[in-house]
Amino acid sequence: MKKLIVPAIASVLALGLSACEKEGPMEKAGEHMDEAVDEMKDSTQSMGESMGESVDETIDEMQVGADEKIDEMADKAKEEMPEMPEMPEG
Repeated sequence: MKKLIVPAIASVLALGLSACEKEGPMEKAGEHMDEAVDEMKDSTQSMGESMGESVDETIDEMQVGADEKIDEMADKAKEEMPEMPEMPEG
């Protein structure tokens, strides 16, 4: 809900002020609000992309760590397991 308030106010100001031919203080304020909203959108998008990259890197690191742990456990099991006698054929 809060996310919609700033763009809604900016839209109302922009539409209301677009009818004016002269650029007055209210139109300038509306433009500044539009710029602020655009900057906020860009910042939010950039932050989302960074978070996505961090999540991807974390998942990759977890996968590598899990693979290494599995290999360690397999090696340890081979060391501790007695050799199986060969089965006679026939």
